[in-house]
Amino acid sequence: MVLGDSDEVKVGDTITAIGNPNGDLSFSKAKGKVLNVDKELLDKIDKERKYIWYDGDVISGYSGGPVYDKEGKNIGILNTKYVGDLSKYDFDNLSGIIPINRVKIVINNIIDSNQLN
Repeated sequence: MVLGDSDEVKVGDTITAIGNPNGDLSFSKAKGKVLNVDKELLDKIDKERKYIWYDGDVISGYSGGPVYDKEGKNIGILNTKYVGDLSKYDFDNLSGIIPINRVKIVINNIIDSNQLN
């Protein structure tokens, strides 16, 4: 797996989440577009602006799975799905992705804290 740079992800980019919704290793994918989420909605669900939001139709079993850009680079890990009313917005689904750059920092911190002297 090649790790990408989540800072390069732009609104409108097509991305793909990989999941295992049946738990039987019959993996599936959900394509979608990176969304420019309405500020009013974002203030309700992501006050710290810590996710990349996209409109892929993911179901239970995708959480924790990788999300790839069109070049096949991992740009994040699927983490959450918004289940509230989206009828006044221009999208039907809203899923949150932890940016891979944040994941890299956490991994490095874990590795650094476990170094033996």
